[in-house]
Amino acid sequence: MDFKKFSIQVIIRVLIILTLALLISYFYFKQDRLQLIFTFLVIVCLLIIAVFELIWFVSKTNRELSKFILSIKYSDFSAYFPEENKKGYLSELYQAFNSIIDSFKKLNTEKHLQYELLQLIVSQVNLGIICTNGKNEIVLMNMAAENQLGVFKTKTWPQLSKKADSFTSKIDELSQGGSNIIDFKTATESKQLFVQVGHSKLFDEPHRIITFHDIRQEIEQKESEAWIRLIRILNHEIMNSVTPISSLSETILMILGSEEDQDNWDHLNKEHFSDVVRSVKTIKSRSEGLFNFVTEYRKLTRIPAPKKEDILVSELLQNVEQLWKTELEKSQIKFSIKLSEENLSISVDPTLIEQVLINLVKNSIQALEKTINPELIISAFKTEDNISILIKDNGEGIPSTIINDIFVPFYTTKEKGSGIGLSLSRQIMRMHGGSIAVSSSQNNYTIFSLLFN
Repeated sequence: MDFKKFSIQVIIRVLIILTLALLISYFYFKQDRLQLIFTFLVIVCLLIIAVFELIWFVSKTNRELSKFILSIKYSDFSAYFPEENKKGYLSELYQAFNSIIDSFKKLNTEKHLQYELLQLIVSQVNLGIICTNGKNEIVLMNMAAENQLGVFKTKTWPQLSKKADSFTSKIDELSQGGSNIIDFKTATESKQLFVQVGHSKLFDEPHRIITFHDIRQEIEQKESEAWIRLIRILNHEIMNSVTPISSLSETILMILGSEEDQDNWDHLNKEHFSDVVRSVKTIKSRSEGLFNFVTEYRKLTRIPAPKKEDILVSELLQNVEQLWKTELEKSQIKFSIKLSEENLSISVDPTLIEQVLINLVKNSIQALEKTINPELIISAFKTEDNISILIKDNGEGIPSTIINDIFVPFYTTKEKGSGIGLSLSRQIMRMHGGSIAVSSSQNNYTIFSLLFN
């Protein structure tokens, strides 16, 4: 639109009105105004016409603007302004209106296409998605969600609660968001759903976004893999003890002979008795080793439930430092504790978490035995959602070929290791709702990370 032309036309009309008004004043105060009464009335009429014409002119523009604004407001992109039949500023105004409407029409079409594409993607993914608004209306529920929950054509959250109460009740517990694993049963099968809940605002209205998928098959596969690995290690350990026991028992029987040969035992010399005693001692030693192995295994299955309490991280780490102080000084290891804030605290079972830290510090000390200028750093810091404790050493590192097995029960590369320290630590962290992870660069560093949610 050419606003300059519109302004000029308004100014011209206003000037005409002012001129006519001045003429009326002039004739009104003239002494012989009665003789010019006809001229005076004509000027008054022209003034009235000019005022109405100005009002009509401005109103027409306002009406066109209102029509245009309402068409945009209600997304009525069928509106059209006939620019070819207009002259002057109206033609340019209509041209601008039509151009803007075409742009909005194009954007609206693209928005609908994007929405349809999003709907197609959402309907195709295997991840269940549910979105509810502040009125507890279900604004989105894809096919995967309906199939996994066994509910269809549900419009509100209360309706869904009636059909899948065990699911919705667990979701409602996550009022602040987060994740959880839900055991859910349909009419035909049982499922384990990994659920994540988030919150967002759309047009100043709160929305809750729920995503979930069945992890039962994944868990079963992982459990199967874990059992295979555990059985392989158990088999290795038990065979290491049973094989020599069986072999030595056979040797003793060969020396002593059968029960029918008891009368001939007098022929056994001192060397024979030494072999028997040595074999029995070895059997005793391997039996004790097997007994200790089973005892260590029982530790993994009998961890007490955590008794959580709020404790300062600095206090926890200082206790661990005190326990290992003599060994650290003896090994000439440079030890330091770094905290992001002095009053950093966590809600844990101090005894269990202290045991985790003891295991990790012990591993670091062993890894630093052949390191020049050994250094061990324990740092703790808080992020937006959790607290992390890192145990870092500059030891020989963990080879990439075994780093994925170090948390497997009884897996160890140490000559006198039991192989339960790290698996025990992982179990304790899981019981606290946290996790443990490791990263390592061989002959450079190793970092164990404890994450507390």
